[in-house]
Amino acid sequence: MAALNPQSWAVRVTAAALPYVLLGVACAAAGAAGGWYFTGLAWQASLDREALARANAQSLADKAADIARKVDRKAADTAAGEHAAALETLSKQLGGANAQIALLSGRQCLDTGTVWMLNDIGAAASRADDVRAAAGHSPSAAPTSAPAAHDAAGYASERDVAEGLAVCRSGYAELQSQLGKILDIEDARYP
Repeated sequence: MAALNPQSWAVRVTAAALPYVLLGVACAAAGAAGGWYFTGLAWQASLDREALARANAQSLADKAADIARKVDRKAADTAAGEHAAALETLSKQLGGANAQIALLSGRQCLDTGTVWMLNDIGAAASRADDVRAAAGHSPSAAPTSAPAAHDAAGYASERDVAEGLAVCRSGYAELQSQLGKILDIEDARYP
């Protein structure tokens, strides 16, 4: 047998192992590429799950908002119906009061100074919607001497006073009802 030459032995072993080394490198490269591919698939699946969860959460939020809007509309509709019923009742009461007022005499009951004082209550707020008893003079005019007892020009009759009170009371009740319904709607909206 021939003596083994270390150089020839190394060459033979290297030549014999080279296909296995190349196969190992190819397998490692294929494994890395496959790992990269499957990691990408797992990452994409994770992103898809997150997007689905966000879409489901948005859908639930939209449904909750729709339900809240329906509840608000129902509360507003109920409040509007109750307010309309209250206004109808007030209108009937005002009509009854006007019928009763028509039965009153035209007797003088308030003098010019008292009418001016009553007319000036809340006058700074608005002059456009004056629903006041007629006094015969502008409230901004300087007061003159009181007219004679038989002169009705500077006086408000009991009929004038009753009409003014009826209008004020019904207007107050209407505003009170409307404010109450608005507050009920707000309370229903923000429990």
